[in-house]
Amino acid sequence: DAPAKIIKDRTFVPLRAVAELFGEKVNWDNDTSTVFVGDIPEAISIEKKNKNDSKEKKVILDNKISVKERNPESYLKVLQENVSGRGAISFDKKNATFNLTPKDMAANFYRYLRDNDSLEKDFKDAFDEEISVIKDYSLQIKDDKGVNYGLRITDPDNVNKTLVLIRDGKVIENNLKSTK
Repeated sequence: DAPAKIIKDRTFVPLRAVAELFGEKVNWDNDTSTVFVGDIPEAISIEKKNKNDSKEKKVILDNKISVKERNPESYLKVLQENVSGRGAISFDKKNATFNLTPKDMAANFYRYLRDNDSLEKDFKDAFDEEISVIKDYSLQIKDDKGVNYGLRITDPDNVNKTLVLIRDGKVIENNLKSTK
């Protein structure tokens, strides 16, 4: 029900309106406060209740890959299943890093983060949520020796430029003006 907004020469419209215009289903998961466009990915998150009865999201990758299958090709398949709608995923053997190049709405989101010096709260919250999920992935993606692979978000306009690099659950590099 929110109106479209123009911010720094870019028009932002409600996600539901755009998704439904293209015939996509829009689902809201109240437990995780997450919007899903299209089918809800089964491996994206599960919930655990801790002692205080609060909920903790946990990204699951390792339940799909056995220890002997811990190689870039196996992880690439699982990552493609989970993120292919948001961008292209590839593996950089030299740097032991999976690269995600955002496309469509995800690309516009990262362009906005890249090009703006300050953020509205909604964009900051969306970025924090995105990075939280990527940190969870980065802790689970390991080679057969248990060494974590990195996850790199590339600039949608220049795949050679790193926007965010995460390894071992930590942000190693962040080149987004507005999130520093």
